[in-house]
This record gives sequence, structure tokens and C-alpha cells, in this order.
Amino acid sequence: MNVHRMLKESGAVVIYEKCIREYANRNEFKTNNEDFYSKRIEFLQRTEKNHLSRKQHEALLNIRRLSASGEEEYKVSYQHLMRDLGETGYEVVKLSKVWPSENLFDDPNVGDFIFVVKRKV
Repeated sequence: MNVHRMLKESGAVVIYEKCIREYANRNEFKTNNEDFYSKRIEFLQRTEKNHLSRKQHEALLNIRRLSASGEEEYKVSYQHLMRDLGETGYEVVKLSKVWPSENLFDDPNVGDFIFVVKRKV
């Protein structure tokens, strides 16, 4: 259903989104997705210390492949998401970066975010 019809005038939507680096073309899209998931895998291997199972590792590699193809998984940049929200009449009222807490990327807008959005008044 359309969020506009489901959401009360004063209601909010919570969005959890993995944002990749901004891209200008299909090659950059693919590269940025691969970079995002490669760094996520490296981070988990470093921080989970032998707790990242073979199945989990394979699942992450599969998500990286699907995201890079843009067919079944589709990631966007933070800037792209902000534009889409603004163009559809929504604004972010609260933002929390969930991952990474350290500087894995040269862009602070790359990572996992929780957005609380409301209709613009």
C-alpha cells in the first residue's frame, strides 16, 4: 500500500537503509556496492573473531553480488534517498547512524542509518 494513504497526517515512518557512496553511472554503482560489502565483510571478520560462520560469509558475498547487480537488492546513496524523500513530500526528523562507528569509508554518509521521517508541513 501507498505510505501516503496509510500514514496519519501527524504520523512518522521509520526507515532502516544501507547507503552506499554516491554514483554517477552503472560502473560506479557496481563498484560502490562491492566496496560497501567488502568493507562490511572485512569489518565483521576483524571484530567477530572467528564468529562469522562460513554460511554468514557466503550470505554476505551473495548480498554483495545481488546489490552490485541491482536486480534483487538495490542500494542508493544517502543523497539519493534525501532527494527522493524531499520530492515525495517527506522530511527527516531524526537520523541515527548505526554502522560503522569508525571511519571505514571516506564519506560519512556511507553506512547503515535509521531515518524517522514525517510529511512536510
